[in-house]
Amino acid sequence: MLVARSRNRDLADDLAQEVMMDAICALRRGQLREPSKLTPFVLAIARNVLNSHYRARRASPSRWNSPTICPIFAPMPTLW
Repeated sequence: MLVARSRNRDLADDLAQEVMMDAICALRRGQLREPSKLTPFVLAIARNVLNSHYRARRASPSRWNSPTICPIFAPMPTLW
C-alpha cells in the first residue's frame, strides 16, 4: 500500500518501519479492540503515517527557496 501510494520504494521502506513501530506501540497500549481487525488497523496507521509525511513535507519550506542554496532568492543589494 505504501509503495503504491508513494510511488517510491525507498520512502515506502522508511515509512513501513515507522508504521510497524506505531502499530506495536498502539497494540501495547491496547488500542486494538477486535483482534480480527488487525489488518485494517495496521493499514489505517500506514495511511496516517503517509499522510503525515506529505503534510510535513508540504509545510516545510523548500530547500531551493533558501538564499544559501539558490542565490536567485537572495535579497538584492542596494546600489545607492
